[in-house]
Amino acid sequence: CFISYFCKAADQMVKKIKMRDIKEKEVDMIHFTERCTLSMMFASSFNIFPDDVDDADEMINKVVEAVKMFVFSKKKKSF
Repeated sequence: CFISYFCKAADQMVKKIKMRDIKEKEVDMIHFTERCTLSMMFASSFNIFPDDVDDADEMINKVVEAVKMFVFSKKKKSF
């Protein structure tokens, strides 16, 4: 269910915002919202969760592999 992905990603985003350096007066919210959005998309589309990967690059690599597997399986079935 997308709502559960949304809640989990939003909770993680809030935790990361709270963990940032308190001395910072400005917060780049794009950095946090991008990760939150990717987390929701990857979880709902590819069943890849942020807890399963250490960083964004690793998450993107997992998505690339998932897409390759999907495309390859479609090509195989079309013959």
